[in-house]
Amino acid sequence: MTQTQQEVLTQVKQYGNGLLAHCYIVYKWIWAEFENVPPEEVRNKLKELKFRWNPRRKAWQNACGLKVGANRKIDPRLKYGVVKIQEQEEVKL
Repeated sequence: MTQTQQEVLTQVKQYGNGLLAHCYIVYKWIWAEFENVPPEEVRNKLKELKFRWNPRRKAWQNACGLKVGANRKIDPRLKYGVVKIQEQEEVKL
């Protein structure tokens, strides 16, 4: 079963532990970045939430159910932009 963006965000919020502060939206995906390698507990939670490590982009990524082929030429952050989670939630209000 695939997860929607909202379902993934809800699970990230429920986990707490400051994880949401590391997450942002790129197109319809949710990415998480850390300055240093996150603790094993956080990495395990990311895996449980269906995030996958992308060594090329240096980010944990959750495709939120989208089936999209890899594009190695263009960084999606540059193509689609980055929206911080808090900014996105403010727009919905």
